[in-house]
Amino acid sequence: MFIKLIKALIKWPLVTISIVGLTYSYHDKLERIVNGIRFYGIKAEDSFIDKNKALRLRIYYNFNEEQNLETYLSVNDHQLPVYKRKNKIIVGTAEYNFNGFTEREKTYLCSVKVSKNLEKRMSNKQSKNANFFSELYDLVAD
Repeated sequence: MFIKLIKALIKWPLVTISIVGLTYSYHDKLERIVNGIRFYGIKAEDSFIDKNKALRLRIYYNFNEEQNLETYLSVNDHQLPVYKRKNKIIVGTAEYNFNGFTEREKTYLCSVKVSKNLEKRMSNKQSKNANFFSELYDLVAD
């Protein structure tokens, strides 16, 4: 009776530790299988990546030479850096993203940039004109 109790006390913790260890070791593979079953009959929305690529997305963390953390999004064997710009995240470089835009999106982005530059120049010009006229008025009024 005592030996059975000892065997049970050794057996079940070892089984539990084995299951936990295997689950930890194969977590990515198990997650892929579970997600594959979970999203089996679902199609990806238009303009989003297809389901198979979406289920293969992974996040990797690397340390650079200065021991600072760098974060990458990976699909298949292609890794894209994840940057922070103005409290938002950007995946990939600006050039990479711009090359991925449609011609319509590129035209829109370029027109927005041009219009913002034009507005900035016009506001500078108007403020210079306003200063000039206020100085001219001061000269004439005196």
